[in-house]
Parts: sequence; structure tokens; C-alpha cells
Amino acid sequence: MDKFNIESLYDMKITNNKKSDINVDTLYNKINETHIKNKLIANRTRLKKELHQKLEDSYNKCLGHIYTVLNDENKSTFYTIPFEIAQNKTDFSSIKCLKYISEKLIENDFYAEIISPTMLYISWRNM
Repeated sequence: MDKFNIESLYDMKITNNKKSDINVDTLYNKINETHIKNKLIANRTRLKKELHQKLEDSYNKCLGHIYTVLNDENKSTFYTIPFEIAQNKTDFSSIKCLKYISEKLIENDFYAEIISPTMLYISWRNM
């Protein structure tokens, strides 16, 4: 890690043991840049956590759907994502949601295939 010192903070140049004057505007800009960067990083981290939570919630809803049709002794089902997800045009899109659910189901030995932008075919015949 780089050392943090007054010269690096102020972009001061040291020549022949003489230091340049501290520029208050430079100091303010450095502090402001750091603050903005930190806010952006915190915001991005928060949004990633929220997105992951929404994807997990959608996956759990899909598992709930599978559980309800298991009682009918079916070996497959179709899962349509909720309307509020299908209409979302942000990072939390229906395709991203279906891909996430599909990958998680496949990890758990289900067969899953996206058949439309809002629908997933799920089978557990080979389980």
C-alpha cells in the first residue's frame, strides 16, 4: 500500500528541501473526489446486494411453485416470473432473473430451460 503523506495529499513538489505552498483548492478537490468515489462504491455495493437479494427471492418463489406441483406427482412444470419482474427495465430484468433461477436449479440437479422472456420450463424427471 502506498504511504499517505502530506506531499501526496497536496500534490506538493519538493525540490532542494523547499516545499511548494499548500493549495487549499487542491486539498478540497482531493477530499471531494475521495468522498464522491467512496459514495459511488458504497452505492454500487448496496445495489449489488439488493439485486442479489431480489434474485434469491425470485429463486425461492420458484422453489415454492415447484413444491406446490410436487404434490400432484408431476415431473415438470412451467414457471412464469411475477409481473412486477417482467415489467422491470433496470438491472433486475426478467431474462437476468430467469438465467439466475435456471442456473441455481441446474446446480441442484433440475433440468431448466428458458422458453420465453418470462417463462421457464423445469423438470425433475431424472432426479
